[in-house]
Amino acid sequence: MQPLAWSLGDLRPRRATTTPSGAADVTLGSCYASIFRFDDTANSEVVIDGELWHTALGVRFGVGASADLEVEVPVLYASSGFLDEFVDAWHDFFLLPHGRRDLRPHNEFEMRASAAGRDVWQLENDGPMLGDVPVTWTQRVFADDDAALAARALLEVPTGSENRGASNGELDWGLGLVAEKHVERWSFFAHADHLHSGEPSSFAGSGVHLRDRFELALGGEYRWSDSLSLLTTLEWSSPLTRDFGLRVINREILDFGVGAAWDVGERSRIGLSFHEDLVSNTGADFAVLVGFTTRL
Repeated sequence: MQPLAWSLGDLRPRRATTTPSGAADVTLGSCYASIFRFDDTANSEVVIDGELWHTALGVRFGVGASADLEVEVPVLYASSGFLDEFVDAWHDFFLLPHGRRDLRPHNEFEMRASAAGRDVWQLENDGPMLGDVPVTWTQRVFADDDAALAARALLEVPTGSENRGASNGELDWGLGLVAEKHVERWSFFAHADHLHSGEPSSFAGSGVHLRDRFELALGGEYRWSDSLSLLTTLEWSSPLTRDFGLRVINREILDFGVGAAWDVGERSRIGLSFHEDLVSNTGADFAVLVGFTTRL
């Protein structure tokens, strides 16, 4: 939920097992985040102050005995929001850094980055925006009752508006591995990804370039009961760029999440989790994710 990153291709956390042939998994996920980042030098400035709402409908189709194809349609919404006082209290309670949030009034909106004397990226807040559509192929490599391994490939189609900040206007791609292991009531998950994103046309001549990104993640699930699981995740993402000279956009993101999931019938599940960037420089200050998945 870093606003520049959400316009770039990304591989979502998932299981290493694939959807069976002839079946379809449908997911509706919605994430809401508050973020404040501000810093400047003589040559560049980054202001990211506002709240972000990302909602996506995804459908994953089983293809053959060991593969699936997933298509996701996201809708993006940015606003001044209402969470600033809550986030301040959240950071005070957990002794987390405030990241200079006291430099601007509560519930303001401004999201832009400038270099070489001009804005090279800006996100609008005048209504919902269609985002880029990721298409992901996942091929199961190995699976038994206790473990699984899969490889996957991503192609993200630039369907969003580059002018409004919802897209980079380029085809993005990614490659990754997903693994899982089960031990009694515990399950452990991991993924490693390499992501390449094209640069927005506004970057031309600014001296700012996007880097290929790498992501590593670990997750755990404890089945508290037959219908309730407790969840935790830790995901590291490499920096988007190093060219601004500002840690509020040049640093890695270390997203930590805790939550739970409830089975609501034999084929459906609801999940809820809360997230924080432990590095507290580039990523969101606070985010909440709600998701619903069912198998057709």
